[in-house]
Order: sequence, then C-alpha cells, then structure tokens
Amino acid sequence: MKKNIKKTPLTVYWAPSSTVENSYQQMLLDLKPTRLLQEVSKNRALDPSPLSALQAKVPLGGLHLCTAFHELMTNVFIIRSPFDVELYVDDDGHIDRTKDYSGWFVERTSSLEGMKSLDMDMYYLFFAEDPVNVTITSPYMHKTSQSEWGFITPVKFDVSKWFRPYGLIFHLWPGVNKLTFKKGEPIAYLHFETTRKIEFKQFYMTPEIFNQANACGNIKHVLPFEPLEKLYDLFFRSGMRTRVLEEIKNRIIINDYENDKDS
Repeated sequence: MKKNIKKTPLTVYWAPSSTVENSYQQMLLDLKPTRLLQEVSKNRALDPSPLSALQAKVPLGGLHLCTAFHELMTNVFIIRSPFDVELYVDDDGHIDRTKDYSGWFVERTSSLEGMKSLDMDMYYLFFAEDPVNVTITSPYMHKTSQSEWGFITPVKFDVSKWFRPYGLIFHLWPGVNKLTFKKGEPIAYLHFETTRKIEFKQFYMTPEIFNQANACGNIKHVLPFEPLEKLYDLFFRSGMRTRVLEEIKNRIIINDYENDKDS
C-alpha cells in the first residue's frame, strides 16, 4: 500500500546559526520556533461580546472553522526575542554601543533610500530531506512595536535544496533611529509551505556545518545575481547536499522535551 505522504510528518533539522564558540550560549536561550496556530487556538473567543451569537451576522468561531485560514496557518511558526531590546542608531546608522544587548546587532549598508538597516546576531539554519519552501515575514498576527519603527526583511528558499542561515535583518522607517522589542515578543514568522506537520529535530553546530552554511551564504559574492534554481543545481551537483545532510544527521540532539512542547 502506498504511503500517504500528506499524513507523514516532515522532519526539519534546525539549529541556531552562530560561531561554534557561541552555539551553546544560543542553545540555552531556547530559540526553537513555536507554532502560531496553537497560540491562536488558545485565544479563541469564549464570549462573543459585544455582540451575542444571535445578533452577530457572522457566526461565532468562523476563523477557527475556516479551512482557508487553517490551510495557511498550519505550519507558521513564531520567532521571539530572547531579551528586551532598546537600541539607538545615529544619523549615519552607527549603533549606540552603551545600551544592553547592543552587541547582538551589527550595522548593515541599507539597500533602501533613507532607511537604516541592522542585522541581529540570531540566525537560524533549517534543512530538510523533502522539498519545502520556508519564508520569513514580519509577525502580522501579533500586536508588536515592529510596525512603528520598521520591518524585517522577507526571504524564501527551499531548505532541502539550499543551506544558508535565515537572518533577522531589520529596516528602520525613514527618520526613525530607534528599534525596540520586549523579551518574548514575536519578531518574525516562519512559513513552511507544506500540508504535512512539521517535526523539528535540533542539531548542534560544528566547524564543518558552519563552513558549509557560510559557503552557501557567501556564494553571492563569487557568483552574483545567480537565480535560486541555478544555485540549487550547484548544491546537488557539487555533492554539497549529501555532505550537509550527513553532517547534520551525525549531530542530532536527543531531546524528547523539545517535541513534547510542540505536540
């Protein structure tokens, strides 16, 4: 009998992407993405006030019963800030280094006119054996301070065909010199484009994995403007995909508690 692939969980290997020296520090921050739909379900309205169920023109529970909503949200995950941030930059885009956690941010040359840009030193690595596109976006279903000062740079690629870090790159609106968020506040969403349930398996950083991810991340400086399809082809033909998968599978962290939290 043929296996029903839609019901088979899709394993996504993940790790905080940092230098080997800092990897254990980031592991202790508990940076695992959490499922958005679980949070939405917990906030389900029990009291439909100010309108009663009889007065409302749209029935109670419409969002939670909406197939189209579930289709989009089933595999959306939240990235949260592990600490409070209140960061200032001057008119030239230089970070005020006297503030707490300013060392977690790096100035970036902005690609957008009149806007300053910063990288947060909290990158993620994802890899899968089966095809799945992953997109990073702003946290649009949470009330956060992000829309007041700027936005996070959205990107998308297939994590079974390419291996580079997902960076948290922030752009500040023109005239804005301050970036703030609270500990636990959502700062980004991850969208996994699949109907299969995501099962995360964490791996730990090694010099080999760090170099593999850096090679993919920096290839744009050697081969600029290459489309993703060509990069995917290089990844396979060079044998890099096989090497990456082998290295990751040998570095899996056995942690039953992690999957229990996301069940």
